[in-house]
Amino acid sequence: MLWLGDAVGVDGLGCPTSSDPWARDGLAELARVVRAHIAQGGPSYALLGAHEYACARPELAFQPGPQGRHPWALPAANYVLRVARDGATRVVSACTDAVCTVEPSTDALVDLVILDTAAWLAASPTAPATITSLGQQSALLANLEATPQTTSRLLVTHHPVETAGPHGQGGLYPDSAYFLHAEAVRRAIDRGVFAGVLSGHDRSLSATVDISNAVKRSSRFWLKRPVFQVVSGGTAHPDGAPSGGRRGWVYYQGQSLRPDLLSNRAGFAELIVNDTDFAARLHQRKHGRWRTSEVHIPKDRPPHPTETESPVMDPCHDCDPVPPRR
Repeated sequence: MLWLGDAVGVDGLGCPTSSDPWARDGLAELARVVRAHIAQGGPSYALLGAHEYACARPELAFQPGPQGRHPWALPAANYVLRVARDGATRVVSACTDAVCTVEPSTDALVDLVILDTAAWLAASPTAPATITSLGQQSALLANLEATPQTTSRLLVTHHPVETAGPHGQGGLYPDSAYFLHAEAVRRAIDRGVFAGVLSGHDRSLSATVDISNAVKRSSRFWLKRPVFQVVSGGTAHPDGAPSGGRRGWVYYQGQSLRPDLLSNRAGFAELIVNDTDFAARLHQRKHGRWRTSEVHIPKDRPPHPTETESPVMDPCHDCDPVPPRR
């Protein structure tokens, strides 16, 4: 289980207090379910989101192991979580004073590289927590780029690289596009360090086999390799009816990305990792019933050719294409 940021809140701002943040109705039931999952040996890990920084105390979400105030482990703002073939998980990175090391991989199933994008996109740039997190992030990415890749790596962030929701390019709250991310993150994505991205932030569910066309449209940048993306932020207060309000209006949605699967209803996403592919499975709750759809992404995808066909490069993916110079 991954908590993709903005997870703790007992008031309108999402800020934890000195009292138990999981005592409120609804949250208490959720915490019981997750702690039962942990008690049976299931993993539960988290990352920082925009609300944690908005509260000016992101360290309140830190917890080295799943036994404590919160039903998750969050050992650092940036870390690498290794998933073994038997499902066992452990943190295999260590960062001190902006120097990071990662244990060599032998025969793991996948490495989840959990990065604190909120430190770049949502935090005060002069806050000590921000400076520390961004320094560790750059050091961790430099280590990964210099290390031969024997295990598939997935990037896990709060902010999507591209999104079709209101946080996307041209949306109501546009803060999630490739060119908005820190340079170290963009470089690692472009160099093929990650096969895909798992994110939250938008209150919707989506899966995209390759975000390359969206990156071209939003950022005028051509990725060298395919990168898939799964956004799972619709567990509570989804953008769809009845609680979404104007966040769910088509007019306020992002315009750079057209996902292969998209839902603004309440639900969650699963990522199933096999030896040959990834399966992104989305579960949505609609009209009192659960519905499920999935897409499959091969693990070994060749780089993009030097010259690739470009999508419509107008601000929206549904614009009428206009030939150059007209």
